[in-house]
Amino acid sequence: MRIPVAKEVVAPLALLMLVGIILLLYLPWLGLVTLVVAALVAAFFRDPVRVPAYGPGDFISPADGRVVAVERVAEDQYIKGAALRVGVFMSLLNVHINYSPVTGRVAYMRYSPGRFAPANSRKAPLENESNAIGIAGPSCRIMVKQIAGIIARRIVCDCSLGTSLSAGQKIGLIKFGSRVDIYLPPHCRLFVEIGSRVRGGETILGTVADEKDIPCS
Repeated sequence: MRIPVAKEVVAPLALLMLVGIILLLYLPWLGLVTLVVAALVAAFFRDPVRVPAYGPGDFISPADGRVVAVERVAEDQYIKGAALRVGVFMSLLNVHINYSPVTGRVAYMRYSPGRFAPANSRKAPLENESNAIGIAGPSCRIMVKQIAGIIARRIVCDCSLGTSLSAGQKIGLIKFGSRVDIYLPPHCRLFVEIGSRVRGGETILGTVADEKDIPCS
C-alpha cells in the first residue's frame, strides 16, 4: 500500500501520533497540541501521486515551487560546458519531494558542504550546502543540484552512482524550505520563465525534441 508521506518521516510521525494519543488520556491540551504538530509534519512531508505526461526530449521539473532563476552558465562539474540553469525555490508550503527530470542513469554525484544562505539568493547555488546529481539521458546529459537554505539543514538523496531512473521518479527531498537547480542543454527551448509556478514530476520545463541532440558520453 502506498504511503502518502515521505518514507523518511514514517517512523517519527507514527511515534509522534502515538504520544499524542496517549497524552490525550492524561493531558488533553498537550495531547491535542502534539497531534496538531503531527498533522503539520504530515502535511509538510506529503508525497502526492504525480503522473508525468512528457515526450522524447522533454525535461520535467525536479521540484514544486517558483522559478527564481533562468540563466546561461558554464557548468564545470558534470556537463563540462555551457548549460541553461533553471532554479526552483521551494517554500515551506510546497511539496519537498525531488524528482528525476528525465529517464537515464546516475553518472555523477557530489556532495558539497557550505553555507545556509537564503535559497532564493543568487549566491545560493555557488555557496550553500548542496548535492549534485549528474544524469546521462537517452540523448543528453543534465544535472540536478539539491541546495539547502536558511532553515533546510538536511538534504536526502535516494539514488547513487549507476542507479537507473525513470522520468518523474523520486530521487530524494530537502527538509524545511530549499531550492533545486537543473542544468539543461544550452539549446533547450524553455516553457517557463522567472516567476512561473511548477509542479515537480509533472510540469515540463523545456524540450530539445526539435533540436540537435547532445551526446551523453
